[in-house]
Amino acid sequence: MKRVSRIFVSLAIFILTGSAFYITSANAETNSSLPHPVPTGETTENIENPATINEDQLKFVYKLTQVNQALQDNQEYIKKIELEVENATSKVTSLKEEIKFIENRIKKRNSVMKERALTLQQSGGNVTYLEVLLGSTSFGDFLERVGAIVTIFEADRTILEQQESEKLDLEGKRASLDKELASLANMKSDLEGMQAQLIEQQKQFESLSEQEETDSNEQVAPNTNLDSLPIIDDEYIAAIITAGYPYIGNSVYVFGGGRNEYDIANGRFDCSGFVHWAFAQAGVKIGASTDVLAQSGSQVPVEEVKPGDLVFFDTYKKDGHVGIYIGDGKFIGSQSDLGVSIADMTTGYWLETFNGRVVRIIENETNNS
Repeated sequence: MKRVSRIFVSLAIFILTGSAFYITSANAETNSSLPHPVPTGETTENIENPATINEDQLKFVYKLTQVNQALQDNQEYIKKIELEVENATSKVTSLKEEIKFIENRIKKRNSVMKERALTLQQSGGNVTYLEVLLGSTSFGDFLERVGAIVTIFEADRTILEQQESEKLDLEGKRASLDKELASLANMKSDLEGMQAQLIEQQKQFESLSEQEETDSNEQVAPNTNLDSLPIIDDEYIAAIITAGYPYIGNSVYVFGGGRNEYDIANGRFDCSGFVHWAFAQAGVKIGASTDVLAQSGSQVPVEEVKPGDLVFFDTYKKDGHVGIYIGDGKFIGSQSDLGVSIADMTTGYWLETFNGRVVRIIENETNNS
């Protein structure tokens, strides 16, 4: 771990002296070489022994720092979701209590109405208000009977109005409860998925830390040979797919990432944020969540999948992950363990989780051929 400490000391010097790391902006028009993070400004003057730090080590430090920062940010994001789950749970509990209270009031009112009906039956059954009035023995008696009938009538009407009002209120509360329960279930599902992804990132960070103890200078991400990838004829589809190439090995998965300039400049994406950004590079506006993307464009049979189509995977939930198909059974996306990378969906984990959903956003001559 001595080399780790030495490199982190050098990194701290860079930060304290105002140096910074950056990722070259993605250029959709060229696939020639992968830009990688390099320090800007003075480099050798700020390091005690610059001969001990080479370009690969600097790249490694950047990746290690990226993952570490992503871990911290994702932990904070999870805390935020946990608080939302707590608040939603509290709201559900409150709604259940309100529903129970209203149900009890309706039940008691029903009892009162049954008692009044029973009393009427025991006192003569079918006697009508008109018969009561006609039975008056004097004008004074008539007025008293009218007053009594009006009082009874108003009381009955009030009870019925209250009953109907609270039944409507109860119906609304139950609808709100169903909505809150569905929202809570989704939040819990998302939270479970985030916690699983956080574990994967933690493993990646530990793996990178262990890797630094060796002298092998291994790649920090799979070495993707861009020259071997399918050639895309359509310029819009090519712009979308190749936009992410410069981020391969230079990015990290961050919940809610890819939706502001800072995240984009520093290669911080979640899966739907990356897809949203990639399409924007070709001037195409689409949603920024898997739920919205899954219902966008047109649904295409899996056997007709073409480059540029969106492919979905049932990871921690249905349609929990999305990527952009590039051909030959591969897709590009922001993966929870590697950040932006190209994955093979014909084998292993991605084959097992691919749910067959293919969404076509752009209809063009290439896709219609």
